[in-house]
Amino acid sequence: MLDLDLYGRPSYPVVDALMADDMPVLFKTGFSKHAVELRYQNVPRLQKPVDQVALLAALTKAS
Repeated sequence: MLDLDLYGRPSYPVVDALMADDMPVLFKTGFSKHAVELRYQNVPRLQKPVDQVALLAALTKAS
């Protein structure tokens, strides 16, 4: 689970590395879906503040 913004920089390079190793990825962000680059639109996204039920469901689905 990664924030879309890491200290003012997008987390896309980290996402690319994780996905290259077939690791499931999930965005946690305050940004809207439209702020996510097109090639990452298929990455599940949880809106901040994250609801515990939605987090559990997303983690269960990713595993």
